Amino acid sequence: MFFVFLFTIYHIIITYYRIKHIIKLIKSDKLDIKISPLDKSATLGARALLCFKGVCESAQPVGLTLGLKLGTDEILKGVKRDPIFAPF
Repeated sequence: MFFVFLFTIYHIIITYYRIKHIIKLIKSDKLDIKISPLDKSATLGARALLCFKGVCESAQPVGLTLGLKLGTDEILKGVKRDPIFAPF
């Protein structure tokens, strides 16, 4: 339980800085594409791809943490104790 809690806190901190960095990149002009005939749509696509990548990278640790919690509950059920994270 202790390690699951530390792992969750660790990933919350990493996700915070990742989202902060993505917002900084979107607001800057580093993603502007100026050599394409479709300047606006290429820039919008690059920003959307960055957001999609950031969401996918942030969702993976959340799924892993939920899996660890549900696995802990199954272990507790196996030794005839009440589950902690998903009692229903």
